[in-house]
Amino acid sequence: MEPHFLFPFIQYLPTTLKYFIARNWPLARRMFRNPKLARENAETIRLLTQREMRELIPEADLYVERAMGLAKSFTAYHGFDSVPTPWNEAT
Repeated sequence: MEPHFLFPFIQYLPTTLKYFIARNWPLARRMFRNPKLARENAETIRLLTQREMRELIPEADLYVERAMGLAKSFTAYHGFDSVPTPWNEAT
């Protein structure tokens, strides 16, 4: 679920389809009703991959939160000891 558009797997769709969803999906943020903002966000919002997170913050511990077996989100921790909780697993 992409957090800006609240639409599943939108990050894999072409920009024109993201724009259409941003303008018409009832759960999308209200600001996307503005055509200019919807177009700008459809073109620029992109989720980072796990590899990109590791490249950006190589010194951090990366935890993957999973939902139904799929990676839901990545969280980077650095500078303190942390212990993964049962719903977060270290990778």
